Amino acid sequence: MHDTTKARPIDLLDVERASLLPLKPSSTFTSLFREERRVSRDAFVHFDGSRYAVPWTYAGRFVQVTASQAHVEILDGNDRIVIHPRGLVPGMTITLPGQYDGAPLATPGRSGHALGRHVVGPDVQVRPLEAYEALAGHS
Repeated sequence: MHDTTKARPIDLLDVERASLLPLKPSSTFTSLFREERRVSRDAFVHFDGSRYAVPWTYAGRFVQVTASQAHVEILDGNDRIVIHPRGLVPGMTITLPGQYDGAPLATPGRSGHALGRHVVGPDVQVRPLEAYEALAGHS
C-alpha cells in the first residue's frame, strides 16, 4: 500500500499507463558528462577502448569527449571538433577524411623523406573455383 495514494502501485498502473508518452530512442540523448583526453601524436583520441580521429593540429592538446550510445563527440571547450559514430566493439579505429591535410612532413631534425617503403607482396595465382572442386572430387 502506497502511503500517499492509499493504493497498491500495481493497481494504479493501468490508469497511469493511458497518460504515459512513449520514450525517445536512447541514441537521441547525449551525455551530460565530459571526459578530458589528450590527443595522441598521431591525432587520435582514445575513448571507451577505441580510437577516434581529430585533425592533426590538435595533436598533444587536451580535448573533451562526450558520448551517446550512437555517437562520440570531441570538443575543444564548447566548440565541436568532430562527431563520429561510436565504435561497435573495443579496439576500433575511427578515421577522419583529411585528418592529415596540411601536416608538415619536414620539421627541424627530420628530413621530410619517408622513413619506410611500401613492399609489394608476391604474385598469387588466381584459379577458378572449379579447379579446387575437381581436386576435391566434386563435379
